[in-house]
Amino acid sequence: MATSVVEMLEKWSAMSDKGEVEIEVSECFQTLTEDVITKTAFGSSYQDGKAIFHLQTQQMVLAADAFQKVFIPGYR
Repeated sequence: MATSVVEMLEKWSAMSDKGEVEIEVSECFQTLTEDVITKTAFGSSYQDGKAIFHLQTQQMVLAADAFQKVFIPGYR
C-alpha cells in the first residue's frame, strides 16, 4: 500500500512540474481504497481483488436496475 501512495504522489508531483494542472483524484483514491480493503480482507494485492470489485460493481448496477422495475404500491 505504501508503494501505491508513493507512486500516486510521485505521479501528481510530475504532473505539477509541467505547470498548473487539475488532477481528478476520485479514481486514484478509489483504487487506493480498494487496495487497502483487498489487502486487509484477503491478504493480497489490488490486482488479485480487482475481479471481486468488478463483480460488486456489476451487482450494484443490476440491483439498481431491478429496483427500478419493481412496482411497490404507493412508492411513487
